[in-house]
Amino acid sequence: MDIFYKNSMCTHSRVCLRGNPQVFNVKRKPWILEKEEPSLKKVLKTLDACPTKALRYIIHEKEEPTWNLSKEKIVSFFSPKKGSKQEKLFMRYLKIASSSSSIPIPMMASRVKE
Repeated sequence: MDIFYKNSMCTHSRVCLRGNPQVFNVKRKPWILEKEEPSLKKVLKTLDACPTKALRYIIHEKEEPTWNLSKEKIVSFFSPKKGSKQEKLFMRYLKIASSSSSIPIPMMASRVKE
């Protein structure tokens, strides 16, 4: 998880400091400790309680999402121009992807469950 702080939005209500002093402590540098917290729910609750939303966060997925080809079928892909560099890369990607049972989700693909 990454935590972001925007000083210009903060009204210094101290909601974060009171809500979770182990993570938020202005006497420490950096004042936001982003180590693995035993209670992720408590950290998220504290961040969501920020009245001005000066504190925001992004939670990173542990694994890249994949499609299982036995349960889903690919309906459409982004179609690059014929003969372009993108087409060559795309075709090479499809060749590599078709050799495994699951493939990474491409940016411009749609999926339908059967």
